[in-house]
Amino acid sequence: MLKKNMILAVLLGWTLGLAGCALLTHKQQILALKSLGDEQKELEKYVKQQEGLFFKLKSDIQNQRLFKGTSKEKILSLYGEPIYCKSSGDSGIMQETCLYRHPTRFFSGDRIYLEFDQNQNLSSIVYSF
Repeated sequence: MLKKNMILAVLLGWTLGLAGCALLTHKQQILALKSLGDEQKELEKYVKQQEGLFFKLKSDIQNQRLFKGTSKEKILSLYGEPIYCKSSGDSGIMQETCLYRHPTRFFSGDRIYLEFDQNQNLSSIVYSF
């Protein structure tokens, strides 16, 4: 009986030792996978936040809560950064057009173009829902 317990103890010790060696050998890969998982969670959180801001902007437009004359600064604080902005100087008057869209629907889906005048105030809303 003592011999049997001794053999089991040695086998258990040997097994745990190998498991520990495996963890040390692959520590960098395990840490890389953990880091990748953490980044994925952060990315999902960011996309969900951007999606919420886009739906808020869409709702405010549909319910006529976004008005011409609103400052670009206020719009950025309410709805976040646009996907893209383009400046143009037609007729010598500087204007800027900013695109908002769903964060994961690149080619299909709703698009909202907000145009700002030279004073950085909202002058036009163009959307396709």
